[in-house]
Formats: sequence, C-alpha cells, structure tokens
Amino acid sequence: MRNGKQKGNDGARTNAAAMGGWLRGLSFICVVLTAAMTSPAQEEQPSASTVRFKVLFNFSGADFLAYPVALAQGTDGNLYGTTWPITTTNPGTLYRLTPAGTLTTIYNFCSQPNCADGGNPSQPLTLGTDGDFCGATSSGGASGNGTIFKVTPSGALTVLYNICSQANCADGSFSVGLTLGGDGNFYGAMFGGGAYNNGTVFQLTPQGALTTLYSFCSQTNCVDGSHPEPPPVFGADGNLYGITYGGGAYGAGSIYRLTLGGKLTTLHSLDFSDGGIPNSLVLAPDGDFYGLAGEGGTGDGPFNGVFFRITPSGAYTVLYNFCSLPNCGDGGAPATLVYANDGNFYGANDGGGNTTASPCVTYGCGTIFKMTPKGVLTTLHVFNGTTGGFGNFALAQATNGSFYGTDDIGGTNGGGAIFALSAGLSPFVQLVPTSGKVGEAIQILGSNLTGASSVTFNGTPAAFLVSSRPKIT
Repeated sequence: MRNGKQKGNDGARTNAAAMGGWLRGLSFICVVLTAAMTSPAQEEQPSASTVRFKVLFNFSGADFLAYPVALAQGTDGNLYGTTWPITTTNPGTLYRLTPAGTLTTIYNFCSQPNCADGGNPSQPLTLGTDGDFCGATSSGGASGNGTIFKVTPSGALTVLYNICSQANCADGSFSVGLTLGGDGNFYGAMFGGGAYNNGTVFQLTPQGALTTLYSFCSQTNCVDGSHPEPPPVFGADGNLYGITYGGGAYGAGSIYRLTLGGKLTTLHSLDFSDGGIPNSLVLAPDGDFYGLAGEGGTGDGPFNGVFFRITPSGAYTVLYNFCSLPNCGDGGAPATLVYANDGNFYGANDGGGNTTASPCVTYGCGTIFKMTPKGVLTTLHVFNGTTGGFGNFALAQATNGSFYGTDDIGGTNGGGAIFALSAGLSPFVQLVPTSGKVGEAIQILGSNLTGASSVTFNGTPAAFLVSSRPKIT
C-alpha cells in the first residue's frame, strides 16, 4: 500500500502503511536513514503545483515491439512490461525500461518449440517476493490457451501453469492477471472458462499448483457476476474483493467479496445509472475501496463512466460522473486507477478531453486526472494522439514518486507509447508483499535506501539487510 512519504535528507524517516492480513488493520513501517536520500530522480521532481509529462518511448513495430501493457517496478528500480504481437511470427515480448526511457527486450515469446512458453502476453506483470515477476499469456502453451509464467529480471522464463489444462477448461481460460498474497501465493482471475464458462477466481502457489476458488455464473441468471476483470485485491479483513465485467442483477457488472475458502458475497450490482462495466478497484488506507466504471453514470458524452467508493459491507456511493463538462472536457471511459502517496487517486481516461485536434475529433484522445477521495477531479494532462491516445491507458506510480503509463495504440508511430508524468509527489517506500505473518521476510522498495540505519514495524525493530540502492530485505 503506497501511502508512505520520503522526506528531507540527513536523518530522514520514511513511513509507509502496510496492510494487516495476519497483522490486522494498518501497521506502520519506519525506515531511518542516516545518509542523504537525494537521488537523480528526486532532484528532478517539480514543485507540487507543476505537472511534467514526457513520452519516454514510442513503439514503431520495429523489432516487433508494439501495443504495450501496463508497467511494474522491479527490485532494481527499473520498470518491466510486455507487448502484444503485431505479427503472427512474433507473439509478444518482455522488456525492461529505465526511468530515463532506455528500453531493452529481455524475452521473445514463442521461443520454445510449439510455443510451449506461451504467446500474446495480455496482462500486467506482478512482482513476487523473490524479485521475479509472474505474468500470463493468452495463446500457446500445452493447450494453446496460454500460460502463467515466472520470469527473472534478466529474462529467464519458466512456465508455472498451462491454462485450460483441465477438461472443458474447468480451470478457466484467459487469465486477467495476478495479485500477490501475504501467504506467498498468487491470487488471480480468469475471464472465461470455469464450471459455467463465465470465469473463475483461483489461487496459484509459487510452484504452479492451481486451485479454483470460485466459478462465476453459478447462480441463476449470473446474479453473482460474470467475466471477472481485473484480478481481485485483498481487503484489510484478509478476504478478496473484486469486480466482474458483466452479470450481476442488472447485467452491468458487480462488485464481490470472496473468502479464501470460496464463499462469494455480491456487495453491489451496477445498473448503468450508477455506473456500468467496472474495471478498477483499489483499497485505500481508510479500509474502503475506490474504483472506476467505464460506462454509465449521469454524464453527457459518448463514453461517460463513474468514480465510486464501496465499503467492505457493500455501501456504494458514486463520487464523480465523468463527461460532466461540456464536450467531455473532463474525460470519459475511465480505464485505470492507482492510490498515490499524497492520499489522492490518479487515473486515465480512454476518451474525452481534447475533441478538436484532428486525430481526436468526436471522441477525444483521453486524459490523465487526479481525484480526491471526496470526488474532486483535476485534469493533469490531455492527450492529442501524438503523445498518446485512442488506446487502453494503464498507469502505475514508481517509488520515485512519478507515474509511468502505457498507451497501447497511440504515439507518433501508432504502435503505442510509454510516458512519464511527474506531479511533484515525494519518493516513498513500498512493501512486497503488503501483508504477512510476523517474522517472515519482505522486500522494502524505494529510491535511495543505502543509508538505512534501522527498520521498525509499529515501533518493533526488525532485522534488515540493504540489498541494493532501491531495496531492503
């Protein structure tokens, strides 16, 4: 949970909230640094009132690089991501990107005979406790329906599970990504397959043993939801919370709670008047969840959508209706949401914003926005096509305080782009995983942690090792 703030230089303290799990509620970590904490990334931070946007990389299709998926930060401070295929002869890549924008391809999919390693990597990577990433492909593998894989930062890939390996795809099909649990296991969702062919939620051990926790559409008329996306997140109570793309009481999607024992409770069914087709759900330090629905609401535009809050008990409130401004100037079709270390939410809209520039007429090219927990929106950047636009935006905050994002079809060459946005936020630390049993090892990621002299959790000292400039174990 990223609400820590890195302050000052000598003798500075870094605070970050760590979700309970076995440690119930919110626990606090304090890292005391005796050395200066200044780094090149910090020195470039603008004032809080200044927003800086920069395209770091334009995909051109050369070397089969195009259509990037969301980025994930590694323990080395670099960013890692995948690209979709642009030809049938090269079904996607894995790449490493420095914060300055230097991109290196570290793996080409379908490198193994019969594409046993999978192809078409379709979802963001998830950082594990060992510093490696887990991800998924939607083609190739033993069944031709994709794989769940593990890959090192240097590009050594291991297939953990072949999707759709059970009869009738009872284990699910088309993974929508993974969430790291405090028990060291991964939890994820399949968009299709399962007992009723409408998706599943599953647990995957680091060794690749998969257990289906729930199959959607097990209730009449799919009132329990259908086609979950993205993967569920953990609540402060240790349960999984997630959203479905369809189903629910009104067919516009649902928000659910799922115990690790497989008991599902539908917390809210959307009906388009209060949003429809939810696509993002984020846990905030207040214990409530905040999210986006890509359609519905009361806005007056071609996309619309809402920003909402829902409590763990299911009390649902629309906090903002997109396309509320003339010509959808505030953006529409919100696509991604992250909770940042200043206590606000940051996200991107796939449409709206600039509707006058030639590539953006009618629908707009999208925006990046800041949203307070009370639903006050500030537009930070408006895309114009050449700086990104028309695609599915993804956004993540790195521990240097800046945001990094991808656009899968915009940019100067039409093959997608990677961009950075600095909004004057301070560096912070991030825990991997965010919960666990007392005494277990975790990783603390930051920008410059080499001067750490002590680490405490709720005031209790912890043994630690400074592994590298951006990582403490």
